[in-house]
Amino acid sequence: MAWLLPVHAETPTVEPRQTWQMLDYMAVDYAAAVQGGRVLSLGEYAEMQEFARAARLQLQTLPASPNQPRLLARADQLVAAVDLRADPTQVAVLARGMADDLLADYPIGAVPASPPEPARVTALYAQQCAACHGPSGRGDGVAGIALDPPPIAFTDAGRAAQRTPLALYQVISQGVPGTGMPSFAALSEADRWALAFYTGGLAYSPRARAEGETLWRERADLRGRIPTLEALTRVREADLLAPFSPAEAHAVVAYLRSRP
Repeated sequence: MAWLLPVHAETPTVEPRQTWQMLDYMAVDYAAAVQGGRVLSLGEYAEMQEFARAARLQLQTLPASPNQPRLLARADQLVAAVDLRADPTQVAVLARGMADDLLADYPIGAVPASPPEPARVTALYAQQCAACHGPSGRGDGVAGIALDPPPIAFTDAGRAAQRTPLALYQVISQGVPGTGMPSFAALSEADRWALAFYTGGLAYSPRARAEGETLWRERADLRGRIPTLEALTRVREADLLAPFSPAEAHAVVAYLRSRP
């Protein structure tokens, strides 16, 4: 995996977006490797150990910033937590905190120029994604049967709740080394953002979207939590909890991903 290679003195500086994508991936997928201090998959666990160490190495190559020492210290904590088979919640908090700090210090400049066009994206998904991920996003496409690891099921509600449109955009743009997911950088930026919102919304029901639309129109305090399109690209359901209920957060995310 190219992003996991040791970093030597002559290695070009790693782009922050690569490190951010790795941390976001760990926050979501570590739970598939470890539960209750027990390793569920040796392969997945070894990958998580590699990712934690690679993130630490990559952070060292970034230009100096006021928060870089803090990021490196937290990276050491992340490596230790993974080695100790820590609880997935602890690892997710560490990885997401580092990812947020990384964005604050090293903005990756990924924001849609305008809201994606829902009418176009259905055909785009069928052309570019359905062969592996399946026509409905269940991860059951014919071309994905032999892939290891298998294609992601976008209809997995638990996973959808944890991923942001920004995370999906980065995966679409860069691919995931070591898997069957290639880069779709040849697509326009607008098309990649459209696919990010579309795939991020496949786990949500029409009923949830309708409930979310009502909440969005009636709750000014809710609209204040997501004031811009850029803010929407970084929102997970958990980000809307307190004072909003899990059901309200679920519904609003369902609506906004279908009509960004």
